[in-house]
Amino acid sequence: MKTKKLIIYGLTLGLALIIWTVINHSIRVNSPLAIAMTLIFFGIYGLVITAFLRFEKVNGLKKQLSHLLIIGAIGVGVLGSSYLINAKLINKSYVSSEIEKSYANWNKLGYSNLDIEKQVELTDTFTNPVLWSFEIVRFNAIIFLITVFMIFGFRFIRQSLKDNTSLDYQTN
Repeated sequence: MKTKKLIIYGLTLGLALIIWTVINHSIRVNSPLAIAMTLIFFGIYGLVITAFLRFEKVNGLKKQLSHLLIIGAIGVGVLGSSYLINAKLINKSYVSSEIEKSYANWNKLGYSNLDIEKQVELTDTFTNPVLWSFEIVRFNAIIFLITVFMIFGFRFIRQSLKDNTSLDYQTN
């Protein structure tokens, strides 16, 4: 398989996740739309993985898996890099504005001071864009791997069912 195709799939995954992130960022938490966006998040991974497996016809499980790992690394890397570029270069006040919005939301929801202290936005990891971009990459890499193995599992089950469609018991 050509490296160019792997890069295109990886960039497609990364750009789809960036678009999802921008849209999701403006949605109110715990709304029906937020639930739909969660489904779309997993759907993005599933669509890219399934499209690759269906259209590229790569033979061999090891080869498919290695190609998917490259695609996932590119896609997740693009997502993590985009956050870092936004927080460090484009919108340098991003972290502080997010914390301000969070405080306003916590007060609106009636959070106690103890509840507020436990929020992720107040951790050293969140307030450091480099560390948070690594967290974004780590989280999305885990989701990508889970989705890959889930799709391989579904494909295995489907193939097993196809192979055992007729259960003829022969008695001697």
